[in-house]
Amino acid sequence: TTSEVSAIRSALRPLVKKYSREKVSHFGPRKLKDVRDGMIAAGWKRTGINAAVRRIVRMLRWATENELILPSVYESCRSVTGLRWGRTNAS
Repeated sequence: TTSEVSAIRSALRPLVKKYSREKVSHFGPRKLKDVRDGMIAAGWKRTGINAAVRRIVRMLRWATENELILPSVYESCRSVTGLRWGRTNAS
């Protein structure tokens, strides 16, 4: 396994912790931002959070490509922008 596998697991851990019992069809940008806020509260760095959110969106793209979820879930989550330097509590 590569280090990317562990990076993906790390990125998905806060998502699974918070939303493991919900249907993926109910997931969207607001919930993705909620996961991102949880990462901020846990003390993650801004660049790590942005990378994790990109990995989550990539997993949604993979699921869409393999017809496991509706394209609307991926498309809506893709609209979430990254945290900007100086405009967040994440360091």
